[in-house]
Amino acid sequence: MKRDWLNLLKLASKKFCLFPIIALFAFGCAAQKPAAATRTETNSTNEYLVYALNTKKAYLEVWDVGTNVVLSAGPVRVKAKVLIDKDGKVESAKIVEFSGNQPVDESVQKTLDQVKSVQPFETGATDEQRTFVINFELKPKSQ
Repeated sequence: MKRDWLNLLKLASKKFCLFPIIALFAFGCAAQKPAAATRTETNSTNEYLVYALNTKKAYLEVWDVGTNVVLSAGPVRVKAKVLIDKDGKVESAKIVEFSGNQPVDESVQKTLDQVKSVQPFETGATDEQRTFVINFELKPKSQ
């Protein structure tokens, strides 16, 4: 199951990570099912992972860093936490780790403020809410 998550992440990064490069991860989404997992449980996990990637994509498509960003030698990272309810409404979204680069931090905050909803949970989902941690990463062109 972990390999499926990594393959989905690689596919998403190839398709969606242009300059600026944005690394998006949902912690806890890649939890492995026990060896005796049923087909239904496996399908449910795959649907959850697809949902996680689509949620990240919703933020990625809105994030606009602008042209006034000056980067040092290394990448700049901002970590955000979003809480989504089963209907897709964003209940809360906040930065939990700032980068220290004010224009980048402000661009991430603007993105969090703009995304008010994402797609509803997949059919058959029993959880009422889900929390995702999103790592926004901006790398200089040379990396």
